[in-house]
Amino acid sequence: MRNLKGVLLFVFMVSGSGSALADDQIGGDDWKLDRLSYYIGNFSTFAEIVDIGLKKMALSSALPPEDMDQLEREVRQIGSDWSVEIYREPEFLVSDLFPESATADKDVLIIYRGDTLEDYFALKARKAELVEAGEYEGEARREIAWGVGKLLSYPDEKINQLLAGQDRPH
Repeated sequence: MRNLKGVLLFVFMVSGSGSALADDQIGGDDWKLDRLSYYIGNFSTFAEIVDIGLKKMALSSALPPEDMDQLEREVRQIGSDWSVEIYREPEFLVSDLFPESATADKDVLIIYRGDTLEDYFALKARKAELVEAGEYEGEARREIAWGVGKLLSYPDEKINQLLAGQDRPH
């Protein structure tokens, strides 16, 4: 699936069905898809998007560690096939872009290429410095959120929507 139309079609098809994943299977009466297959397909799509340069960094679904253990074994080969790196993050950088509840007690796989992971860790360290100094507010707080959005290659309009509390991801 190395054509962009296929990737975008898949992303649009699966993006709205995240809330159905509480069950072991998703889909209608005429077809069923197990959760692991869903997450692997999602991961594969984002690995391709990072590989071809449409995103600097992408994130897997945030999952409990025991679920991530099962998923991680399966996606390491996919990452290698797409020439992307994978980092398992148990404490994803919380900012105003995403609510803390989205990743609390969950792990996320960061999908990236090149020095993007160092950029992520630098942003995470900067936030920790600001919090420790009691300066994580106002413009400094907004800059951290914007940094996360830019690492994810979100357009400015989307970052503004998320910061305004509109169109929050599930």
